Amino acid sequence: NVMGTLNVMRAAQQRAAKQFIFASSEWVYDSFDSERRKSEDDPVDIAKLDSEYAISKLVCEANLRQQHRRGFCPVAILRFGIIYGPRLENWSAVESILNAVATRDEVTVGALSSGRHFIHVADIADAILASVGLPGFQVLNVQGRDLITLGQIAEVAKALLGRNPRIVEKSPGDFNRRPVSSRLAQSVLGWQAQVGLEAGLKSVVEFWEAEST
Repeated sequence: NVMGTLNVMRAAQQRAAKQFIFASSEWVYDSFDSERRKSEDDPVDIAKLDSEYAISKLVCEANLRQQHRRGFCPVAILRFGIIYGPRLENWSAVESILNAVATRDEVTVGALSSGRHFIHVADIADAILASVGLPGFQVLNVQGRDLITLGQIAEVAKALLGRNPRIVEKSPGDFNRRPVSSRLAQSVLGWQAQVGLEAGLKSVVEFWEAEST
């Protein structure tokens, strides 16, 4: 991530790019209070990050901020939530649970109360397009509208597929939630996630069905 982004930054400078849009991640946030959504103003302590992926994204953000101060083109850093959508592999929890409900009689999860602001890939694409032409240096959270729990995913999947597998929690008391606010993106971009969970899951099912024929 770090070296690849530096290479793209050099290419952007050589070609006098008009803007640089960087796909960052909500994983740059180091700690969460389940009662309060993280905003772009919240400080991030790199020493508290235990994920190489998260560290790489935060380093890329810092490199872009530094270069922008030196005259680099406008930069939009978009901190994506957990993305899901039509794909055959590299699934998030959303596609994984949906597939388990579709194919198994028993679905095992860690804690049904764990939740994220999962976001459909179509909403990600809309946010990227909305950020084209944004001036200056901007850091924006790009998240789904609602915090969706694993339990909600399972229940919506069951209703959509007409199946009723047994849901088993491995560690119901060990749940975690990562509430992140997209309020600034709504204000700056006029953007808001539009794809609800049921419609998002339906798009995945339709894709899988088309791929299987």
